[in-house]
Amino acid sequence: MPSLLRLAAPLAASLVLVAGCDDPLAPDDVAGTYVLETVDGNALPAALAAGPQERVVVSVVIELSDDETGDVSHVEVIDGLVYSSVVPIAYAISGDEGFVAEFPCPPNALCTAPPHLVGRFRGGRLELSRYLIDGHEWSFGRPQIEAAAVGR
Repeated sequence: MPSLLRLAAPLAASLVLVAGCDDPLAPDDVAGTYVLETVDGNALPAALAAGPQERVVVSVVIELSDDETGDVSHVEVIDGLVYSSVVPIAYAISGDEGFVAEFPCPPNALCTAPPHLVGRFRGGRLELSRYLIDGHEWSFGRPQIEAAAVGR
């Protein structure tokens, strides 16, 4: 007759696995507005490069819809000239909190290979380790969520 401990061990392990699993994020969980607050821990405007070409990020807003599409609005200053754009994106949630997105590339155009945005959702925030280029940490908050939490 098998010992009770030998029978209980698999059951306990499966209960731990079930209890430790949260439902994975879905597009309707993350839909909303994400506003860039810091780059590499520095408040905006944030300088990304100095020297021959000075680049300063003024603002980035990411709007995510529940159909895995969205828009990125971006304003930056390069060598004293202001550039702004609004570009559509397609995104996916990978794993429990992972986020990847890409910009469309017209046929026969020379575009940076996707993914263009890579990061994670953490505590209602979006933290990107890649926003077109690697090497910077981009931290986005959700003003509508944070304002609701303050009002409680």
